[in-house]
Amino acid sequence: MPTFSATDCNYEEIGHPTEVGLRLEADTAADLFICAAQAMFHLIQPEHIPSTKTTEWQQITLSANDPESLLVAWLDELLDLYHKTGLIYHRYSLVTWEPTFLEATVTGDKPAKPPTRQIRAATYRQLELTQTPTNWQARILFDSAP
Repeated sequence: MPTFSATDCNYEEIGHPTEVGLRLEADTAADLFICAAQAMFHLIQPEHIPSTKTTEWQQITLSANDPESLLVAWLDELLDLYHKTGLIYHRYSLVTWEPTFLEATVTGDKPAKPPTRQIRAATYRQLELTQTPTNWQARILFDSAP
């Protein structure tokens, strides 16, 4: 599977028979959450080039019982916004990140082409989120349509 770099992070697509997944690493937990969002939208529309003219923004506030649940909630909230608005979110500002709470502003725009992959939800299956001595790492799988 291909490996990609985004701002302040690295991610790799991992395959699974009924799901698509990501392996991610970043310097901080906040960077990892942004990386996960960037990578997820890259899975949905790898050829999307953000518009400089017609962008829309949303504010997101989430809380969860633990950092793993917060990661799933974050990605599911972005997917929910995507399914409601059709926007590909490409700019993320985490105003507050704590292990069980985040506030963010996200900016997106309509893609010029239809999505190449349908992702329905982030899952807890084989979910991993760990802090190492040098960075943060995660593995997450998504329920996707064939």
